[in-house]
Amino acid sequence: AHEEPCDMASSNTTSWTSKAWMTATLHTSSGACPCPSGCADCVYRSPSTYKTAGTNYLKLDSTSTIPSLYLDGDVIDGSSNLTTCPSLVDMQCLACAADHYPAAYAGSFLAPDDVTTMKGTGLTCLYYNECDALSSACGTNFTATEFFITCGWLAVLWVVLMAVFIFIRSFKHMMHTCDPCYFMEDENHNYPPYKRPPKLPKGHFAWLVRAWHVTDTELIANTTPDELMLLRWYRMVYHWFFGATIFVLPVCATLYHLDSEDQDAKDAFGMKRITIAAANSEGVFWVVVLQMWVISTWLVYLLSRETAAYTRLVWRLPVSRIGIKSHAVLVSDIPMLTTDVPRGKEGARAQSGGIMKALSSALADKKEKQVNRMGSMTRFGSMTRSGSMSNPSSPRSPRSDAGDLEGVKVELTEAEKAEAQEEKMAKAWLKKNYSEVRSFMDETTLDDIDKLRACTKSEILRVVKAKMEGVMGEGCVVSVLLARDTRKLDKSANAWKASEQAYLQALILEKELKDDIEEALGENKGSKDVEAADSPKVAELKAKLAKADEEREKLRLDTKEKLAAFSQARLDYLHDETPSPSSIVVFSRQMDSVIASQVQLDNQFGRWHTEPAPGPNDLVWHNVALTGKQRWRKNVRARLAATIMVIFFSVPVNLLVAALNAGKDDIVSVLGEGIFKVLIGLILTIFLVVAHIMSLVISRQYGCISKSKMDVEGASIYFWLLVLNLFLGNLNSTPVWEDLLDWIQDPKLVLSTLIYRCVEASSFFLQFCLLRIATSTVLELIHPPTHLGYLVKTLIHLAKTTAMPTPRMVQQWSQPENTPLHRVPAQTMLIFFLGCQYCVTAPAFLPVCGVFFSLFYLFWKHNLSYHYMQPYAAGLTLWPWLVKQTFNSLLFSQAVLILGLPTLSKNGQSTDYL
Repeated sequence: AHEEPCDMASSNTTSWTSKAWMTATLHTSSGACPCPSGCADCVYRSPSTYKTAGTNYLKLDSTSTIPSLYLDGDVIDGSSNLTTCPSLVDMQCLACAADHYPAAYAGSFLAPDDVTTMKGTGLTCLYYNECDALSSACGTNFTATEFFITCGWLAVLWVVLMAVFIFIRSFKHMMHTCDPCYFMEDENHNYPPYKRPPKLPKGHFAWLVRAWHVTDTELIANTTPDELMLLRWYRMVYHWFFGATIFVLPVCATLYHLDSEDQDAKDAFGMKRITIAAANSEGVFWVVVLQMWVISTWLVYLLSRETAAYTRLVWRLPVSRIGIKSHAVLVSDIPMLTTDVPRGKEGARAQSGGIMKALSSALADKKEKQVNRMGSMTRFGSMTRSGSMSNPSSPRSPRSDAGDLEGVKVELTEAEKAEAQEEKMAKAWLKKNYSEVRSFMDETTLDDIDKLRACTKSEILRVVKAKMEGVMGEGCVVSVLLARDTRKLDKSANAWKASEQAYLQALILEKELKDDIEEALGENKGSKDVEAADSPKVAELKAKLAKADEEREKLRLDTKEKLAAFSQARLDYLHDETPSPSSIVVFSRQMDSVIASQVQLDNQFGRWHTEPAPGPNDLVWHNVALTGKQRWRKNVRARLAATIMVIFFSVPVNLLVAALNAGKDDIVSVLGEGIFKVLIGLILTIFLVVAHIMSLVISRQYGCISKSKMDVEGASIYFWLLVLNLFLGNLNSTPVWEDLLDWIQDPKLVLSTLIYRCVEASSFFLQFCLLRIATSTVLELIHPPTHLGYLVKTLIHLAKTTAMPTPRMVQQWSQPENTPLHRVPAQTMLIFFLGCQYCVTAPAFLPVCGVFFSLFYLFWKHNLSYHYMQPYAAGLTLWPWLVKQTFNSLLFSQAVLILGLPTLSKNGQSTDYL
């Protein structure tokens, strides 16, 4: 059967081969034709299949789709019409895997395993290559002329965006959002101590001149080690790409081009003539492997050199730059329960009142259940009669109940309210630490179960210090700080500070308006009746003053309320006696902290775990206050959420694109083809922005004890999301999760299809890298959200007060942006990943990636000094992440190349798959 209307090759499509044809699925009005007994899927193997070129087959083209033919009397099979289903004798059982289609072959043809050559005639399954609006699976015929035209237009776009940045910097007030680090106040508790960058000289390109000449020694005064090492990684990478350009590009491009001279389809290859798709000689493949080894070895050498520099940098940093980090240790999994008798009168007094008394009462129920579970009711009865469990300390006073007086509501006294709050806190503590309490009880004997109690804060501090000094020597510990969840305190403090700042600005505005009124009234001196001589300007100022007075009074009351809430949160924090499983120990010598972070402090594994502590601004106190198991559970939940998001992130993208494609004809008829493509690109751009926001949110759900560790977790989530959805997702139109499932079920598909897809999509990713050069590098300078946020706040203030914001307001609204270490390293690592993937298979990527990283390096030197500021002094987590992902990218590219090369050599014609 032959079908003419099927999509055939267009002017930029290359014929795959003349030796394979797609078979059709036959249908009648009753449905698909039946298959022989024992198989669910089958194809029609007509006796007339290979008789003529126009009978019963469809030549395979790169945009071909699987045809379904309906036997309505117009289907020609040989010399007669096929009106009914053929005999089962001519139906061939053939079930194909996902993304594969049934095909007939004749002559010599490569088998589905891409190793065995099939000769004669028969049926087989071939990979099904399909295109859609967001897919690069079918590739493009990107010629050298089109390449340079694209580069020209993108260069124009780059110049336009750079002109926008220069234009923004020409406004005095916008300089606060362009270079906020220079204008920030000297003391800001949100950031570690820093040195203000030097004032830039006049001139539109003064910032660029300084970025070109500034050295690493000068930069470290305004940056942190993490930021500086990211910058050095950019420099190392562009050195590698430009060096590989000189070593690889001339050799590989020449060999690929010469090796394609004897191929019939050379005119349609375009830039694929300088990719491995054009190679078919064994010698060329050996040269490719050799060059891959050489540039890989060089990259490893560059990484080792930068790692040595990183080590020297960390050890030479003064303590003032990293705070207590180098002298501090985190001790976690500290036992919070004990059976020891409280020491002295102070210990007994601490257990007899407040939160500790509430904890003892709450633990009594747990102890009763534990004894019952252990089958010792007699023992429990004796304990109950003696009062040792039912009344672990003095009995708690009964509280008034709203229902005791026949529905009459009775107000609780302050003491009763405090007692109710303590009971609530005790129950919350037991719920949070249920598994730890249960585990400790399981290890406690029946003789000691009645003595079980919670440790006080002072007891834990004393035991931690004694344990450390018992190992390291007396006097080595400077201080011990018990870990607490500070989120409630931080929230109330920030709310009070914001309200206080708003109240201060209202006072300043009120004073300015009064001064303006006095100045306006002074102009009317000499008039007989000053009030009658008031001008419209004075009346307008008085109206503004009345409005400002009303706003100021509201802010005063709000500030008073916020201060009261902060004071209460502060008292709750200071008087919180509940035990905590973690503490920060500061030593007098760095050597002691290094040793203490590597020793076993207890003979029972799983307790008293030690590790180096994060820096002061880097600590995540609500995670530090958790046990190791609790942090592990948080990590598992967050990783599960991250995995689901990474794999299925493209689902909403595909649904929106499908909806647009459904109405494509209407959209194109009204808006045009160009606008339709812009809409498709806009959807992808929006979801990529949403992706890095979601990766940041999920990274904050981890149980990490430091913000820096959360940042690299967010970078990992975003990087692998980009790799799976932007790289693997664009190799074909199949959703990522289906590809992963197919590869797990049939691992050989990884080798037989992955390198084909990579080479086929090389033109698409080359254009993607060019687009990133034109947009990402300059947008990192422009920072659109920062400027828009400042302008919106200014307009709102003008609408409310009809006055320009005060200098203090401008300073508050243009605070330095936190260095986006969860986003930028992942985005740039994707470009490095693509450069590694195509460094020898499509060497045109090398200079393109080199230009990208050289521009990013130059612009980020300015950003790190004048725009970004890291909220923690020294996380020291980013460089290990960069090294890890660099090796992952390199190993992935080597695996695809080395394992996929045998699938390219096809009896002297390596491009038959095209």
